[in-house]
Amino acid sequence: MNPTGPPFFEHYFLENPYPLCSTLAAAALLLVILSRRSLDTRLLVASLATASLAAGVYLLASRVETEREHLIRLIHQAVQCTASNPMDIATLQPMVEINASLTGPDDDSDQLTLTHDQMFALLANLDRDRVILGQGIDDVDAHTPQQGEGLTRIDLRTIIRTDVGDQLVKTRWLLQWSQAANGLWTISRIRWLKHPAPNALQPSHKAYP
Repeated sequence: MNPTGPPFFEHYFLENPYPLCSTLAAAALLLVILSRRSLDTRLLVASLATASLAAGVYLLASRVETEREHLIRLIHQAVQCTASNPMDIATLQPMVEINASLTGPDDDSDQLTLTHDQMFALLANLDRDRVILGQGIDDVDAHTPQQGEGLTRIDLRTIIRTDVGDQLVKTRWLLQWSQAANGLWTISRIRWLKHPAPNALQPSHKAYP
């Protein structure tokens, strides 16, 4: 989704500081060992500074939530709403803009298109008939191409009830997000993408009950 990957500073200092912190901690330990062997207090001071830097990076990462982390957290929350039994529609609905729509991958007029109201009517039917028996996330990625705009791609695994028994299917989705002036992120568009897995449920009108 983002060919250049996440921003270096955000990812390794704020989102995944463990490799950096582990390296700094190992360097601090090595400096301690060298200082004891050489009786050089400068090495001991350097080890304390390195250990302090590792602790500082970890504390910073634990207290700062990047926009990517925030969007991923919202995705997990949304999936949990649809995976619960019954579905938590009351929590999910404010996360989706009233003008939001669900489309297929190619914006083709022959492809599926659902409005906001149609999406939630479909969810209500699925919930009533207990079609979704379980749901989880296989993979999720987030990207903020510019201020106030976000993209999240998510691969879902879902257990559904069918006429021939329960089945595990996979789907892939691309969600577009908009950020309001008050900082609130909401879903402005949902695209159902093609999934490479052999047991994937692909975009189709027939997928709707």
